[in-house]
Amino acid sequence: MIAARGAAARALPRALRAAPSPARRLAAPARAAQPATEAPPAAAAAAAPPGPGTDQQLRARTAAAGTAFTLGDEKIEPPPGGATYADLRRRPINYSPETPFTVDNAAEADAARFRLHPSVDFWRSFGTRFDSRSIGNDFRGSGSLGPESSDVLGMLSASALADAESAAYWAYHLGRTGFFLVSSAAGAVAHHLTETLSGGGRRTPFQNLTANARAEVENRLKEGVAMFSQDLANIKAGAYKLPWDMTTPTHRQFNPAFVARKAATFVGEAVETLNRRLSRGDTSPWFNSTMYPDYYMQNTFHYQTDGWLSARSAGVYEFSTESLFFGRQDSMQRTALLALREWMEEEGRDAPSVRLLEVACGTGRFHTFVKDNYPGMQTVASDLSPFYLSAARDNLGYWKRTRQPDARLGGGPFEAGTKFLQCPAEAVPEPDESFDAVLCVYLFHELPESARLAAAKEWARLLKPGGTVVLVDSCQLGDRPAWDPTLGAFGEFNEPHYRNYIACDMGALFEAAGLQPRTKYLASATKVWSFVKPRTAGGEARTAGGEAPMAGVEARTANGGSRTADGGARAAAADPSLN
Repeated sequence: MIAARGAAARALPRALRAAPSPARRLAAPARAAQPATEAPPAAAAAAAPPGPGTDQQLRARTAAAGTAFTLGDEKIEPPPGGATYADLRRRPINYSPETPFTVDNAAEADAARFRLHPSVDFWRSFGTRFDSRSIGNDFRGSGSLGPESSDVLGMLSASALADAESAAYWAYHLGRTGFFLVSSAAGAVAHHLTETLSGGGRRTPFQNLTANARAEVENRLKEGVAMFSQDLANIKAGAYKLPWDMTTPTHRQFNPAFVARKAATFVGEAVETLNRRLSRGDTSPWFNSTMYPDYYMQNTFHYQTDGWLSARSAGVYEFSTESLFFGRQDSMQRTALLALREWMEEEGRDAPSVRLLEVACGTGRFHTFVKDNYPGMQTVASDLSPFYLSAARDNLGYWKRTRQPDARLGGGPFEAGTKFLQCPAEAVPEPDESFDAVLCVYLFHELPESARLAAAKEWARLLKPGGTVVLVDSCQLGDRPAWDPTLGAFGEFNEPHYRNYIACDMGALFEAAGLQPRTKYLASATKVWSFVKPRTAGGEARTAGGEAPMAGVEARTANGGSRTADGGARAAAADPSLN
């Protein structure tokens, strides 16, 4: 099984580079998902691994992942003889009350509606383990589940030695990985020392991680190598450029004083965040307001200082999240540029003809990658936090001064062709059909389901017919089967809606909002969906090659993301208040 995973790992970059396209094909063409009730041909069935929801695969994964983990004082054993996705979703570490779009296996629900990019199969079988100890839970596993080190080293050497550009890419990204690995360790060590010297006596995340440090580091490095291979393959195929911060020698990230300030701020924030995590202390923001949605003001997400509501929070956020992912966050998020590029090619659009809205842009870091790839594209960056919007303006201004100092790219600050808007995702003060594309990164897991549906409906209103939504967020149940027993553990990091999110049928939710599912991609811990708005009220939006959406994907199948017992109907019927 390890050898099979290694073969899959080596095959993905080749597949992403080799597939043909009318305009320098961006990746291997996404395969249309087969209705789950249709049996595959015998030869394919013999060669294909078991589906992510089958008892056979779940039993194998459960046995490999170990026998127990703990959540609080309760010890939870895998069900005798293996688990089903209904069992896994109802474990306390994954469980949330059922809502209209709850499914037991989100990946199978996706397969019923979306075209599946080759990355979906690759990451489903790429077996590194999610270790919940990194966020304070004591998950007792049996070591690394990932491919053998020789497989990953083979993937790395084959890619890094291909040409000078590839070598430069790998030198930069491996250095970045090492830097954020050390930063993450420094934060955990600083917190552990603070806890020890204060006599608190609590078991710290540092102690949990060092109990299995080798497997933890190996898993993260393997994830990074595979993700960087996929990212570089997309770059080589012309989906998007090399990251602009890598190719700009004068970038401030290469300034030791700038980096030292950021690192010191992060270590201080890590100590405070982990203290709040262990104490389960007050999570309310530092001020009250009726100007924001209740879900936004009820807690400080991630236990970070001030939640989203201070300049200090905005100043440390990018460093914190990259440390969490050991430097692979940017590469995961850039998969959204692949989805955007594929839509532009299929529609025959160029950058100046596209008006794009990024919802919940945060500090604007990802928006700079959008602008660097499409300087002539007119964009709007929105966020609910004025502090994060201010950071986004600063980041866009820095990009403009560094990369396009003399260009007049349009209105907005710095003549960068970008305007800024403070608003929630579900109430954007822009006219109907005023955007060609809507992009959203890492927001939906922080929204209750009712707000997700309201946001999807709002984006459908904003889009022109034929326009696209590109949604980026965390993997869900079924996407990475080896992670499923403890996937919901991230909810312990003050993410009250995360467990509901990992079981949310996003294709059905967007269909209820009037948008049609298009393609699904995976990128390590991240998944990307694209949707299109029909060209007529009752019409069908184009998919790849101009064909109509597949027949049969509208209907639920027997094992393809079936509703839970009381979730049954579509949201419009189950909860009219959501309409």
